Amino acid sequence: MLKNWFKIFLYNTRHNLLYFLLTVFGLGIGISAVVLSSLYWIEEHQYDQWNPYKDEIYEVVGGGGGITVQAPLGPALKDHFGDRLDYSYWENDQQLDLLFADDRRLDNENGIRVQTNFFDFFPFEIIEGSVQDFINNPNAIALEQQEASKLFKDKPAINKIIANKDTITSVVKLVYKLPKYTTLSPSSIRLGMDNVLAEKSSEWNWSTYGLLLKSDVLSKSEMLNEIEALETKNTYAIYAKDEGLTLEEYLEKNSPAKYDLNKLSTLRLEAKITGFHLGHANYKFLVVNVAVSLLILLVSIMNYINLTTAQQIKRIKEMGIRLSNGADRKSISAQFIFESFLVISCVFLIGLTISELSLPAYNDLLTKNLSLNIFSSFKLLVPLFLSVFIISGILPSIYFAKYSLLNALKGQVSSSKKNSWFRKSILTVQFAISFLFVICGYIIYQQVDYMITKDLGFSGAQVIDVKYKVASNKDKYQFYESFKNDLLKTPGVLDVNISTMNIGSGIYISTSGKYGEKDIAVSNLATDFAIDKLLDFKILEGRGLDAKITSDSVENVLVNEAFVKKANDSTILNKTFVWNGDQQFKIVGVVKDFYVSGLERKVSPILISHVKTIAWMGNFVNTIHIKISEDDMEKTISSIEEFWKSRVDKTYPFDYEFVDKKFAKTYGDFVKQRNLFATLSLVVVCIALFGLFALASFTIERRYKEISIRKVLGAEAPSLLRSLSKEYILMCIIGFLLAIIPAYYFMQDWLNNFAYRIDMPINAFVISFVTLLILTLSVVLSKAYRATKINALTYLKYE
Repeated sequence: MLKNWFKIFLYNTRHNLLYFLLTVFGLGIGISAVVLSSLYWIEEHQYDQWNPYKDEIYEVVGGGGGITVQAPLGPALKDHFGDRLDYSYWENDQQLDLLFADDRRLDNENGIRVQTNFFDFFPFEIIEGSVQDFINNPNAIALEQQEASKLFKDKPAINKIIANKDTITSVVKLVYKLPKYTTLSPSSIRLGMDNVLAEKSSEWNWSTYGLLLKSDVLSKSEMLNEIEALETKNTYAIYAKDEGLTLEEYLEKNSPAKYDLNKLSTLRLEAKITGFHLGHANYKFLVVNVAVSLLILLVSIMNYINLTTAQQIKRIKEMGIRLSNGADRKSISAQFIFESFLVISCVFLIGLTISELSLPAYNDLLTKNLSLNIFSSFKLLVPLFLSVFIISGILPSIYFAKYSLLNALKGQVSSSKKNSWFRKSILTVQFAISFLFVICGYIIYQQVDYMITKDLGFSGAQVIDVKYKVASNKDKYQFYESFKNDLLKTPGVLDVNISTMNIGSGIYISTSGKYGEKDIAVSNLATDFAIDKLLDFKILEGRGLDAKITSDSVENVLVNEAFVKKANDSTILNKTFVWNGDQQFKIVGVVKDFYVSGLERKVSPILISHVKTIAWMGNFVNTIHIKISEDDMEKTISSIEEFWKSRVDKTYPFDYEFVDKKFAKTYGDFVKQRNLFATLSLVVVCIALFGLFALASFTIERRYKEISIRKVLGAEAPSLLRSLSKEYILMCIIGFLLAIIPAYYFMQDWLNNFAYRIDMPINAFVISFVTLLILTLSVVLSKAYRATKINALTYLKYE
């Protein structure tokens, strides 16, 4: 029996090869989309699940959205909650960003300093040594397994001596292995936080450290309430007293900063900001990715059902003859289910093949390293196969086997209006989903194009940024002054400057001050003279900082447009900004807003000062800006690198990047999203057109006798074309109307992520409608035109 069914399946497949290929490839694309998005979803949900305390550990997000808190906060919480809570401080270890051992150098940018109880919070697997030996040795260091192998190859690392750039030595007492999915992923761990905390035990106004809390009994709200109560008592109450205000008056005048707690088990997906090394995922993009793949699968299944039922109806007489020869309906249902099983199996093989071929591009889009293993993905693939098989294969097969014997022998399909309505509804939904994709894709394209072409307020052409790192015992600005003039003599170098700004990431130093009665929080951009000329900042009023004017390195500053708006004073030149409580700065220029960290956030007020104006700012300069000639840039950069290694620092690698390329990274993910949506829109439209082609072919072929009669009665081709195509135009219009509201809602929500965005473009809806309408007419009219050319006698004399 199965052998005969298989032969019948092969016969029908060979005689309807085009429909078979459209069926398996259309549904295969849908399967592939779900498989890829599921791999992404599964991986993101695995982060930090290895930690046995994942539901007890919280990362404290500081007031104002920062990732650091005050040193006394943890002990104060411990005093209040007692044994119900434990805490552990940590910070990035700036002193150990380079390690040396056995004539080898290791870039160690993810090193951290911790308290002695750190491994009670993150019990990493121990490869060499013991936690107790590590804790008992104040000069100890713990190395991640891969980092240890880079320094010592295959030799044991325990008790080996390593040094940093300042020749500070440490003894390796522990080697640990990081889990594959951990958001906090230190390359080295060193003690020392307990001593730092002891020195800062009363400094409530200095937030510098990361804080972890651990409790299996306290709720998130209980801990947050106590944190904010401690903040109010130890900061706001003191500030209010200093200003001669009651606490209530001070809080009404100055909105208190809100803290938050990131629970470790959900930190990767739910945190808005985190100090952990791997950061948080783009959860919204993850959800959209999965939702889009499910929509593609839905369109594919609808397309499959349309194509399958159209082909099954052509076999209605075969079913009638088999019923009249004694076959029961269960046998016929079983045959159709068997054939569906074969088709769905082919679909899955094609879907998995497409997934494997698409993985490199998908990984590039997500900057990940996902892999597809059929055996490890068994829990994903089996439910997916069964779901698709039941919806696409079994249900239509059972339904089709219920047709009456009499109608089957006549070659007629029972309840034809009902079946016709069902197929048209499916096609209408396919149209709606296609419109949704095309509209969203077009709007994403316009927003990304707006970001690429927007005036950024600076020019990064021929400017390279070099990471500026020196030994911690050197004054970074004074050292810069010692080599700047010699660097300017390098052939091809046009200008050199230094700053606390990292274009593409932001300005990391934030302070505050008063302009008149207004409190203004500012980002501090400390630079050398004439930064405006190197980066082509546009000065709207006043002037830039000039080396010839002594006060420009003492008290004179520039501000940006955002500062002027915050101050609400259009005559701001030569007025005073009181910084940090007592230092007075004179505003000598206003700079047009420039976008340092992308277009997702609004430009904040910026205070531009010379590095010497604020005494400690010289320790925080991190970037050397070098403008080079466009002639033979490769040779110029090579010369700069040679100079750097001989005069600046031979220990650190010469790490540079063109400014325009650095900023382009801020919208790089959105460019990838644009390309992804463009591809998916094309796929969805093609699948919908497959369904349209199938339905149009089926419907028009079943109307050949009607067309023949109308031709004999004198109907002209234009009138026949209108009659055959009008219902498809109606379905296209209804699909468009169904897509308008969800498309508008989703894209308005997406555009709201950007501080600088386009208005909702009406032309996106118009162009999408016209494009799909033209494609629909192209498919339908091509089939309808062929129908008007049939020989009427052939169909009128049928039987």
